[in-house]
Amino acid sequence: IWDSQLEKEYPASAQYQTGGSTYATNGIYQLSSLMGVTSISHSITLPQGWNLISSFVAPKDTTLDSMFVKVNPRLVLVKNNAGLVYWPSFAINTIGKWNRSQGYQVYMQSADTMSVTGDEIDPQLTPIVMPQGWNMVSYLRNSHMRADSAVTTIAGNIVLVKNNYGQVYWPAFGINQIGNMKPGQGYQLYLASSGTLIYPANVSPAPPTTLTKRGIVVASQQEMIPQHFIVRTGLTGNSATIVIQGSGVSDGDEVGVTVGGGMLVGSGVVSQGRAVVAVWGDDLLTEGTKEGAVEGETLKLKLWQNRTQMEKGLEIETLADGLTRKNLEGALKYKTDGVWVVGVKETQVIPTVFSLEQNY
Repeated sequence: IWDSQLEKEYPASAQYQTGGSTYATNGIYQLSSLMGVTSISHSITLPQGWNLISSFVAPKDTTLDSMFVKVNPRLVLVKNNAGLVYWPSFAINTIGKWNRSQGYQVYMQSADTMSVTGDEIDPQLTPIVMPQGWNMVSYLRNSHMRADSAVTTIAGNIVLVKNNYGQVYWPAFGINQIGNMKPGQGYQLYLASSGTLIYPANVSPAPPTTLTKRGIVVASQQEMIPQHFIVRTGLTGNSATIVIQGSGVSDGDEVGVTVGGGMLVGSGVVSQGRAVVAVWGDDLLTEGTKEGAVEGETLKLKLWQNRTQMEKGLEIETLADGLTRKNLEGALKYKTDGVWVVGVKETQVIPTVFSLEQNY
């Protein structure tokens, strides 16, 4: 069957009312049904460590044992938005079955590739209903699309979109570090109120971008990679997001986020007067090793000043919850999926002791 609208060819499954399925000279055949077989296979690359995945294919067998059968020897854990798990080595499955609308966190002992085989999902006909707060959702299109174009149906509800790499789409600040949403990846969305996400159809042109509509076209910051504050760990399965701005930072500077002992857990480059930093939390699956901040641990900020090529301290002047816009008191402490807007100034170094030496 040739679908002229989608410009795709499908194998057909025919049921015969008369004539049977074999050729006969002068035979007459009458079909009772003719269905296009739309089964396709979607390959999802799974690097070692934490991944956030989804698929634009609806599998015929949605049991998780079947979904992950190929990668099972290297699979450690699958987790959904509700914190339910599929843990094959302990024969634990509190998730149930694969849900096409959800994204899933997958922890791999070593890299592998999984395949999802079934019918291609029509994104325009598959609404994803989401409550207020954090949601882990799938990306149902079969091709890339800019994040702000892909989520236009919930433009009025959305506060933040975050991917597995800690990059964000933050419309209130005109920030799109994610760039394009991609097939195979899952995304975390925070909604100020409940809403229904409907992705644009695969063959339709992209809707006008939200950022363009608002006249705040901001270049993706994906290529702004810190050269001084280099985070050695990442993709720990949990992160927080900080926007840092104020008189203490200038374009081209770098901001580092540290925890006790000086461990660097996040960094970013200042552009257009602010830095967007993904702060990585500790990976709870690696016992005895600390890769990031633990819940409630105090976060400290420091600056690499591009102009002087020197490290300096940063003092927090204002602190607000980036999701609720409420002002906060006290120290900045790590919280998984926390989002903060921080105003800073350069720390003034004031001596606490002095001495008088013999002059000469």
